[in-house]
Amino acid sequence: MPEPINEQQAVHICPTCGSPLVQPTDWVHVETERWQVSMRCPECYVFYDLALAKDDVTEFSYQLEHGFQCLLEAIDQLDQQAFACECETFIAAVWADAVFPMDF
Repeated sequence: MPEPINEQQAVHICPTCGSPLVQPTDWVHVETERWQVSMRCPECYVFYDLALAKDDVTEFSYQLEHGFQCLLEAIDQLDQQAFACECETFIAAVWADAVFPMDF
């Protein structure tokens, strides 16, 4: 039986280790205003179920969207850094006359 969330517990925080990276693995609409959400923490590998009100589910979906946006920004930053490194390497090779037609 899922435990209802208390007022001080943030849905996106793992109750075991405190990680803000918990992920829903299953969502089941139980009643008009209630959801049963199965959760998983990727850091301590704990699985647990929560009974959430509609407002808690809405807030949790915003937290998930924010986390997804942070991941997209980090990927974009890594991509830009990799491209800059490739450009610097290519420019150094051009200045060193180390680029030949067969390199393409």
